Amino acid sequence: MNSPLGTAGWSRLPHDLLHLVAAKLVRISDYIRFRSVCKSWRSAATPANLRPQPPLLMLPYHPFTHARSFFSLSTGKVHALSLAESYGKIVLNSAHGWLVMLDITTAALCLLNPITGVQIDLPSTADFYRLRAARVSPDLWNYEVTDHKGRRDKLGFNMSFVVYPWEVFLPTNPSSTGNDEGCFVFISILHSRDVIYCTPGDKAWTTLEDVLAARAWSMAHREGRLYVLDGHSNLYMFDMADPSRPPAPLLTVTVPLGLAPLFSLACTTSRELLLVTCDPRYAHGDETPEDDDGEFFQAFRVDVRGESPEWSKVESVGERAVFWTERQCWLVDVGDFQGCREDCVYLWGGRGGRRGDGRARAGVHRIEAFRRDGGGFEVLLEWERSPSDAMCPLWVTTNLR
Repeated sequence: MNSPLGTAGWSRLPHDLLHLVAAKLVRISDYIRFRSVCKSWRSAATPANLRPQPPLLMLPYHPFTHARSFFSLSTGKVHALSLAESYGKIVLNSAHGWLVMLDITTAALCLLNPITGVQIDLPSTADFYRLRAARVSPDLWNYEVTDHKGRRDKLGFNMSFVVYPWEVFLPTNPSSTGNDEGCFVFISILHSRDVIYCTPGDKAWTTLEDVLAARAWSMAHREGRLYVLDGHSNLYMFDMADPSRPPAPLLTVTVPLGLAPLFSLACTTSRELLLVTCDPRYAHGDETPEDDDGEFFQAFRVDVRGESPEWSKVESVGERAVFWTERQCWLVDVGDFQGCREDCVYLWGGRGGRRGDGRARAGVHRIEAFRRDGGGFEVLLEWERSPSDAMCPLWVTTNLR
């Protein structure tokens, strides 16, 4: 039996009634569904009543689809979202609820808020180094590459970092100030010691030449200061009030980083910087190495405003959790987030799961929580890999502005 209201009738519900219903929404998934009903429901929905939302993990995807799936720690479920703006694009990074998107056909960069649909175009990348011999194949399944001798080869979209060897960082929030003032986007290019940046609305990128000893590897921002760690483990500080000024070298990382480590920066306070390192043999789902000493993740802190800054090892991150990928390191207070555990590392494993004997199992994705207090790994979600899983996942926060 059809509802007496009819489909159109839902849009004519009294506005005060809609506000009462919207005030009961506490989950981002319910909020998105409510807003999608119609224009009047969307105008009644405000994010003021939403609980703080833990980061979502955007799962592996194919760039030439509209669908993106997100795993929620608070619900333990996967939620699908259709993003027409993401078709033909890959996500280079994510921060502050925004995705840094690269159109792999035109090489155009933009910022996209996946919840609100707001998009900010960035200046042209026409002059940036990239593998210009690569083209997207007619069947939209990979890159076709022709070398200088005319020989052809194929690269999967998961090798986009070869075609576009760029690291893009978004240390400040485009939504935090009016007209995007004060927001900066930074780019580091393979084998380059330059730092390239812009603010949304700029017509061109600004290049600071040879200001680093090696390519920038990780960045963290706090209270007007941008900290940059380069590929030679040197730490620099940029004054965000005037990023064109040469950076101030602070120190060289002298902590035991292990075998070709993956490392990321995070700020805890205006004085303290945290360095999180990961053994890549774990990060990519490999088997536990025979020489394992139990140090899957290590953390080090430094007082960046001290007279002689030095790194010291941190045995616990306290009432915080680390959300980690190769391109991200987020440190969050877990008290505000339902479903998050303190002193825990949340990560994705891309090449295998764990069999009953603890060894790696190929052909599956997994999302795991690693307890730094000795609790080991816990698998939160595991599923079989698909040929369409071209791109690696990233943590995404929600931003409703």
